Amino acid sequence: MANEIYESEARQVKYWWLSVLVGIASLVVGFLVLVNPIESYFVMAMWLGIVILFTGVFSLVESFTFDSRYVRRGWLILASICDIIIGIVLMLNFLLSVAIIPVLFGIWLLYRGFVSLAQGITLRSSGVRDAGWVIFSSIVVIAISLAVLFVPDVIGVAAVVVFVAIALMAYGISRISLGFRLATVGDR
Repeated sequence: MANEIYESEARQVKYWWLSVLVGIASLVVGFLVLVNPIESYFVMAMWLGIVILFTGVFSLVESFTFDSRYVRRGWLILASICDIIIGIVLMLNFLLSVAIIPVLFGIWLLYRGFVSLAQGITLRSSGVRDAGWVIFSSIVVIAISLAVLFVPDVIGVAAVVVFVAIALMAYGISRISLGFRLATVGDR
């Protein structure tokens, strides 16, 4: 039994970089949106579609690459499939995406925030050091997603874009932190 757990964790450590790669992509897109907030709103649909599509593809690969107690495979597969569908919709229907992007993005962020939070809590309960960063950045993503969902008219388009940029960067930090925390599991 212990040998099976070790082999599973060894595979997981081998592919920890997938989470880091998703995080870096989210950070880069978040920074680009933050630098050009008003101009980015109309282009954001395509950017978000690409990032969400790649997030889904990488997460799906991640979910089938290893079986671990640290990452719940079923939820990761469901989140990955949702990411792929939302990414394709955003890429194929630009005008619809521009009109409903705060709602779609808010729902996506909310779900991904809760998935990351569950992963962080699982890491924390397993005694992985510094898992608090995964939990903290996941809570930031959830809070921003709720603001985008419930008060987009009050805070205006520019503020939604800024929140989206900050949320993308927080999600990126969460995924990078998760990847590095998973990598340290093999060192124990």
